[in-house]
Amino acid sequence: MFFFYLPYGLALFLGVIALFFVWRNYVLHRHYKLLEDSINTPAHGLVFFDEKGRFHKANVQAHKYVPFLENKNSSDLCFDGFLNYLYDHAMDCDESLEKAIEGTAGKMTSQGFREVIEWGEGNICLAEVQKTKDKSAIVVLNDISDLKKQEENFLRLNRYSHELSQAIEAAALGIVISDPKQSGNAVIYVNEPFCRLAQMKREEVIGNDWAILLGALDDSNCAESLVGSIVKGEQADIEAEITTDGGARWFNIKLTPVRDRKDQLDLFIGVFTDVTEQKQREAEAFQGKKLEALGQLAAGIAHDFNNILSIVDGYIRMADNELEEDSKAANFLQHSRKATKRGAELTKRMLMFSRHKIIAQSVVDLREVVRDQEPLLQPLLDASVSCVVRTCADDICIECGPDTVGQILMNLAINARDAMPDGGTFLVEVKMAETEDLPVAIPVGERGNSFARLSVSDTGTGMDKKTVDRIFDPFFTTKEQGKGTGLGLSMVYGLVQETGGYIGVQSFVGRGTTISIYIPLTDKEPTKQIKGDATNIKDLRLEGYTVLVAEDEPDLRLVVCDMLEKLGMTVLQAENGNEALAKQEDFEGQIDILLTDVVMPELNGVKLAELFQSLREETKIIFMSGYPANGNMARVELPEDAYFMAKPLEYELLARLMYQRLRENDSDNPNEGPAIESARWKTGGDAEG
Repeated sequence: MFFFYLPYGLALFLGVIALFFVWRNYVLHRHYKLLEDSINTPAHGLVFFDEKGRFHKANVQAHKYVPFLENKNSSDLCFDGFLNYLYDHAMDCDESLEKAIEGTAGKMTSQGFREVIEWGEGNICLAEVQKTKDKSAIVVLNDISDLKKQEENFLRLNRYSHELSQAIEAAALGIVISDPKQSGNAVIYVNEPFCRLAQMKREEVIGNDWAILLGALDDSNCAESLVGSIVKGEQADIEAEITTDGGARWFNIKLTPVRDRKDQLDLFIGVFTDVTEQKQREAEAFQGKKLEALGQLAAGIAHDFNNILSIVDGYIRMADNELEEDSKAANFLQHSRKATKRGAELTKRMLMFSRHKIIAQSVVDLREVVRDQEPLLQPLLDASVSCVVRTCADDICIECGPDTVGQILMNLAINARDAMPDGGTFLVEVKMAETEDLPVAIPVGERGNSFARLSVSDTGTGMDKKTVDRIFDPFFTTKEQGKGTGLGLSMVYGLVQETGGYIGVQSFVGRGTTISIYIPLTDKEPTKQIKGDATNIKDLRLEGYTVLVAEDEPDLRLVVCDMLEKLGMTVLQAENGNEALAKQEDFEGQIDILLTDVVMPELNGVKLAELFQSLREETKIIFMSGYPANGNMARVELPEDAYFMAKPLEYELLARLMYQRLRENDSDNPNEGPAIESARWKTGGDAEG
């Protein structure tokens, strides 16, 4: 029976064993398949080598990263050969690549091998070796293309952030950033320009609220407006005045709220722009327009007033002719004529302020002009005021009218004298202007030009800001009624405008005033130059000056003209008085001196001089004659203050008198005698030719 069932039992046993092996193979295949899938599933490339360094297997990603693995088996590839391939295809690492490798290095441990290779178009992967316990090896290939791009973006953002930070720090604008999410809307950032503008340290501001900034505002309304905008989370755009150690400055403050994606208030950004210079330029422009309008008004008034004065003066002359010379009424009329002359002088100054007077520009050395004015300044000042004139060593050539600088200095001297009732120092300085000294009124486009600086200082009472803002207004004066017309500084303003220059004023109450005039330099040579002096006639030159010689004797006229040309003067000739008037009419330039014979046919020298000065007030007159200047033998009576030369003319005496006449200022010192007394008719009038 046993043997009967033995075959069946053996078959069953063998069937079970067969089923076991089938099941085991299935399980092993399944396990192998799972292992295969697990190897191919990771994003990493995996290359396996056995303990003898023979290639065993590579997953799908490894074939993607290293096409070299295609169709390779254990007999074709060994561990060392694969590493050599990786070495040969390694690439250099830049900054961003090194950062990317550092980011992945902590996630895996390599055994002394790490290289970066390129795969595909612009993609890269990191190859690292991992050793197992049985000394087999796995080469892990990790795609770091995205990491590199992320690192590049990060570095780029860092560089951008650094550059942006540098730009914010270098900007001229003051920038403040606060965080409304923090307690008190605390300031979290201020740039260095803001610290300079507000004269505050960074650590004083950061961490504090806006109150520390608003406390510096002079206008409480501006502060309230900013606080309201901060509370409401709204924009603000205001102008405010802030007092610093350097004085009051104006700022434009723009406050901008920044919201996040959820429309929640995230930041406040405040931008402070220093608009002090802009404000000052606007004030200068307004001042210029105001003065221009007042100047037009002054010109109209002066024109009509001159007509009225001419009528009054004409009737006074007519009335004077009807009265006896020594009568009381005649004396009254003379006083009336003096009053009309004063009125005429006033209208002349009004016209000069309005710049209706056309003045020919000439090139002068400012140092020479100021030194020439020095003797004329001291008589304008009180004995208790010392006058100091300082000039630099270099030539300072400017273009201006012939008497412009003199009129400017004399008006400023009179104002300085009145500001120093108890005495003091009146200082005049001439030098090249430094760029940092230029007033804000000079446009940016002109600030690169060179300017001469003529500054006039006093140690007087000084002025407050309100007074300084009005000193150039016509008819504005701080003097008592009857002691000033208020036109002196208006004239200065008009004269400086004619030169193309600018004015800067600094004044401190109780400490004095400095008025600086900036005139553009010119590279032209001076139009008129006096070289040498009367002590050495041989070297004396009067270059650029013009003289008109009126003489009816041809040979004598030729000799005199030759003498004057030898001095370097431009010489015009006329054979009688009528021709002299015609010559001056045709000549467009300035005639500095009229040298005229006294006795001439048709129109004598005295009459010529009267007519000439009515046409050219600035021309100086010198008479010459072979007859006595005055007395019973004189053919024509000369004015008492006339300059006279007796014939025959001597070159040295003529040169000295010409030099003297050009150096003096007749209009301001009519009674000041010449340095060469022998040229006056009182001492030389009895000579005969």
